Amino acid sequence: MKRFKVYTKEKGIVETDEYQEIYPLTWHRLDGPAIIEYIEELNISRVWYYINNKSYSKNDYDKEILKLTVNLL
Repeated sequence: MKRFKVYTKEKGIVETDEYQEIYPLTWHRLDGPAIIEYIEELNISRVWYYINNKSYSKNDYDKEILKLTVNLL
């Protein structure tokens, strides 16, 4: 059975098993993946990274976080 952990600004991390429930949420997280898909509770299947509702690969996410950090200095 697939389960998802979804990060929302309003509720923090929320667990759900309904794939369709994920998409209406605003995804955004600066300290890790916005969505983590699990199979059988322990095995991570996929992760999604979002900043300001834009999807990033892990490498591009890391680069964007670095840019944001440098801009704050």
